[in-house]
Parts: sequence; C-alpha cells; structure tokens
Amino acid sequence: MRWFYLVLVMLLLSGCSCFDSSKSEIPDKVNLQVGEVFSIPLGANSSTGYDWTIKNDPAMVEFLGYDSALPAGIPLPGSGSARTYKFKALKSGTTMLTLIYERSKEHGFAQGDVMKTIEIPVTIR
Repeated sequence: MRWFYLVLVMLLLSGCSCFDSSKSEIPDKVNLQVGEVFSIPLGANSSTGYDWTIKNDPAMVEFLGYDSALPAGIPLPGSGSARTYKFKALKSGTTMLTLIYERSKEHGFAQGDVMKTIEIPVTIR
C-alpha cells in the first residue's frame, strides 16, 4: 500500500511544474518593419494562479493573442503549457514590451505577487 501512495505522490508532483521560459528563446530586443508580426515563446501554468500580463503601448504594438500547446505525452492535472504570444508592429518608433508573470489581483491574490518580469525593447521602422 505504501508503494501506491508513493507512486501517486510522484505522479502528482510531476505535473506541478510552474513554467519554463528559457532565456535563450526570449529575444533581448526586437527590430521590425511596420506591419510585421513577431512572436515570443513563454511557458505558463494557470493552475497555480499565475499568468502572463502584457504591458505595451497599444498605438505601437498590437497584441494578437497566443497559441497554447500541452507538453508531450499524457497531460497531467496541474501541468504547464507552452505558449507563443503574437504581436504586430503598428507604427515607427521605439517602445518597451513588458511581460509580467503574476497572480491576478482580480482572483483575490495580493497585489505585487510577481514571479518574473521580462522587458524587451522594440524598434519599429
């Protein structure tokens, strides 16, 4: 019976990864032409209460949405997903795209419960 509980706990814990946003996949800066679409890959696990908040100048960069993909194999409850966030360059200039992995204040979590912040300078020609 002990083995059953040990295996059960191991299975539950294996699905509790928070997110994996490898710094090598996230651009340090983005250079674009007006009208060009670009994407940023980020990991997420909404079951933890954390999710990505996007702060940008909507006159410069339009958020188009994201595609989500579950990890390979059998998805376990509480497992994270890989997301690709898509943006479109609207007009010439320089702006900052800020991505914040935080718990939502709207769902009763404390303000400022931020796990990660990514800032990406965007230059549009």
